[in-house]
Amino acid sequence: MIEKINVGIAGSCGRGRSFKIACEASGILKIHAVCDVNEKKIEESRVALGAEEKYLDYYEMIEKSNIQAVIIGTPMQFHSSQAIAVLKTFMFSVKSLLQFQYKNVKRLFLLLAGQKHCI
Repeated sequence: MIEKINVGIAGSCGRGRSFKIACEASGILKIHAVCDVNEKKIEESRVALGAEEKYLDYYEMIEKSNIQAVIIGTPMQFHSSQAIAVLKTFMFSVKSLLQFQYKNVKRLFLLLAGQKHCI
């Protein structure tokens, strides 16, 4: 059995909510924590995404929660500072992980299909 990666979603009351399908489809990502500044909808978001924890402060989530990855679904102007904070806590972006996985799966598929050249 594959051990699941606990994920935190930033911006879970808005765009971040759309990542639920991708997490479920991955088979390895488990939404463990959600974070948003919207106090009125954070509990609704936690329930909808199946998370165990909720946070109103992103930096608190990455410091206190038992997460190994973060999906950043906040407005674009916050992405760089939030990504830097994640790197400082020795975590990684799920987007990078999924791109890495896709590249490896594609290489494997080409090998199995009998292609001579792999990407």
